[in-house]
Amino acid sequence: METITVINGSPKGKKSISLKFVEYLQKKHPQTDFRHFHVAQDIRLYARGADAWNPLKEALGASQGVLWVFPVYVFQAPASLMRFMELIAPMGAAKAFSGLYTACLSTSIHFYDNFAHDQMRGTLEDLGMSCLAPFQADQDDFFKPQAMEALEYFFEDFLQAARDKRPVQRKFAPLTFPDLKYQPSEPTAPVSSGKKVAIVAETEAGGNIGPMVERLAKAFGGKVDIVDLQKLTIRGACLGCMKCAFDNQCTYGDKDDIKRIYETILDPADIIVYAGPVVNRFFPARMKLFVERRFMRTHYPFMKGKQVALLVAGPLCQCHTLYDTFEADVQVSEAHFAGAVSDEYPDSASLDRAIDTLARQLASGAEACYLPPDNFFGVAGRKMFRDEVWGRYRFVFQADHRYYSLRGFYDFPQKDWRMRLRNFWNMLRLRIPRLRRQVRNTMPGFMVKPFVDKLNKL
Repeated sequence: METITVINGSPKGKKSISLKFVEYLQKKHPQTDFRHFHVAQDIRLYARGADAWNPLKEALGASQGVLWVFPVYVFQAPASLMRFMELIAPMGAAKAFSGLYTACLSTSIHFYDNFAHDQMRGTLEDLGMSCLAPFQADQDDFFKPQAMEALEYFFEDFLQAARDKRPVQRKFAPLTFPDLKYQPSEPTAPVSSGKKVAIVAETEAGGNIGPMVERLAKAFGGKVDIVDLQKLTIRGACLGCMKCAFDNQCTYGDKDDIKRIYETILDPADIIVYAGPVVNRFFPARMKLFVERRFMRTHYPFMKGKQVALLVAGPLCQCHTLYDTFEADVQVSEAHFAGAVSDEYPDSASLDRAIDTLARQLASGAEACYLPPDNFFGVAGRKMFRDEVWGRYRFVFQADHRYYSLRGFYDFPQKDWRMRLRNFWNMLRLRIPRLRRQVRNTMPGFMVKPFVDKLNKL
């Protein structure tokens, strides 16, 4: 009998929808021994000490593979699962994972689930695991025969790869951390814009990030609100309970500092900077927890009109998922992602100049209310949620539906009757062979004509 260790990364434990896909596989593979560990729900247990890890290490020692199962929460795996992965090395469990075959199974509406899987895969490869391609499901796929046939193939191929010791190509190269010991100087010309600045900082790891945060705050000149995540009372990560979907009231309420920080510091801010070290190819789990708890706003564009940037200690240029996650999040929130600064500079003076430049760019953007056109991240993300809230999730996300209705988010192009009539008429005309040939021959000039006309009027 083959043994598979299932690491359940959902805070809901056995009530996880993601886990139901694994239970389906158990029904189809009664000869396989599935050993479940609900690490996200039991994260406090795993944080207590190394002894709590003994049952898991024993299971890993008897397993042919590891299946990581999780929902996607705000672009990434749940914060509790990310915290579990942070604890693997300190608790002496890294050797138990190394060398095993592994794969990830997630459920979501496919809202940037690729980011979550890239972060997970990079981290698992760093543990020395042979990571196979993931299975990224919509929860409704459970009721689609073709999707479940694909799930069975995915699992059987996973088992066969472990049996055959199939060679697996790494997707991400090992990280190389910068060796700069940052020693900041005093800024010579601090920015004075009068704009409200907030820095959300995770500095517990030490190193360069603390001095970088202090240097950026000084570069702005005026008052800067620094939200030190280590000083906040945070009772826990998002539970996925969906209580906030009806009226944006989080189940934690006012029992910790999250709601207060968002309402009194981040909402009024014109500029927000997220600052922290690279841990498992992302920010630390506590930063993810803070961002994740924002889900009490469900899918409101809470950063609307703000200037947002990252301050990173670590190899940001090798961690595209960290950069892209925040760029997409900011764009979907109708804000401007002004970029990032990391400590990947040859000396402290160069990093000082980069931090000063970032402060000036953020202040200038805030003064100008700069909001450039979005790329695919923002456009696709908003359209996805627009369609989902209008459709199958409206009965749950009632607060979103009210917000979207009042602010014209339901801008479906098929509702534009003038466009539909114009297209219908032009399609009829293009059935005439002579007219079709004429349009084909003059299409480039026809397309550019409105632009030329406007330029000529300037």
